Amino acid sequence: MTKEQSADNAQPSARSLWDRTPTAFKFGLVVAILGFFVSMTVFRSSSVNGAVVSCSYYNLGALAVALVVVVCAFTGFTDGRKRHPRLRPSSPWLYGGTVVLLALAAIHVARGFGIIGGGC
Repeated sequence: MTKEQSADNAQPSARSLWDRTPTAFKFGLVVAILGFFVSMTVFRSSSVNGAVVSCSYYNLGALAVALVVVVCAFTGFTDGRKRHPRLRPSSPWLYGGTVVLLALAAIHVARGFGIIGGGC
C-alpha cells in the first residue's frame, strides 16, 4: 500500500470535516440555535365568568426559524451531494447533518404551535 492509498483511507481531520461541511448546514445550525432566543408570539384567550373557554397560542418567530432551517437542511444536502467526490463530505455526515437540522426544525414547529412552551 502506497502513501497515497493510505492517505485516501485515513479518517479526515476535524478541520477537513468542517471545511467539507456545506455552508447551508452551518448557517442552519446557527439559525436553529438563535431561534431558541427569538420569539414573536400571538396569544388569544377568552373567558366567561372568570373561566377560560378558549385559548390559542402561536410563536411566529419559531415557525419562521423552522422554515429557514428546513430550507438550509435540504439546500445543504443537495449541495453536498453535487460536489466533486474528493470535496464531498461523507454520506453519514451529510445524512446526519440533515437529520439534526430537521429534528431542530421539528422542535421549533412544536414551539411555534405551543406544544412545547405554549401559553395555553
